[in-house]
Amino acid sequence: MRERCAVTNKVYESVVKSVVNSVEPRILSDLARYTFEKKVNEVTDSDIMTAVNKTCNTMLNTHAPDIEEVFKKNLKMNLRELDIENRVIAYFVDFDRLVEEHGLSGVLGPEKLDNTEDNKHRCKDRCKILIDNLMPAVLKTDIKRLVSVQHRQAKTNDVQLRRLIVERAKEQQHFHQLSSEKGDNTKKQETKKSDGGKKTATTVPKDSKELSKPK
Repeated sequence: MRERCAVTNKVYESVVKSVVNSVEPRILSDLARYTFEKKVNEVTDSDIMTAVNKTCNTMLNTHAPDIEEVFKKNLKMNLRELDIENRVIAYFVDFDRLVEEHGLSGVLGPEKLDNTEDNKHRCKDRCKILIDNLMPAVLKTDIKRLVSVQHRQAKTNDVQLRRLIVERAKEQQHFHQLSSEKGDNTKKQETKKSDGGKKTATTVPKDSKELSKPK
């Protein structure tokens, strides 16, 4: 929208509807009185967006859930999705959805632009949960080993972690497919050998009179 306004030489604020004007009048009145303690005409877009962001970063009803249990029950990697890229993307999307639904953005939300100590701890916790709930088990074991020895940055950087998961999952899937194809070929060869040993020759008398001839 901003790009379009730049091309048409229109003022962005005059084209889009303000946040304040998007709120239902009765709700805006209550927000002004009880939340902002201002008159309705004094409430700004910034007031509302600040309140929204604060709510998103606060645990639901100040209740602190068992975070590990929440993700253990609800975060699953869809192994029926054959496309590895799509499978991993969906896994990360589901993770962020659960973070928002349980009011955990303040402790597990995506890393912010500023490089504060709080952001480092938050991203480290994000990566730990993402690794702990990986499937299948062989992939989880592989990723845990790699981030502890070779790819340590992926332990605190979810972008690098996602890239590593995709890479290793593709390699494991390729190896699994090769093993399956090799196993199928071996079974076919064994079946052919088995069938070859069972063939026997039989003779049929040319004439029924031959059966009655004395020996």
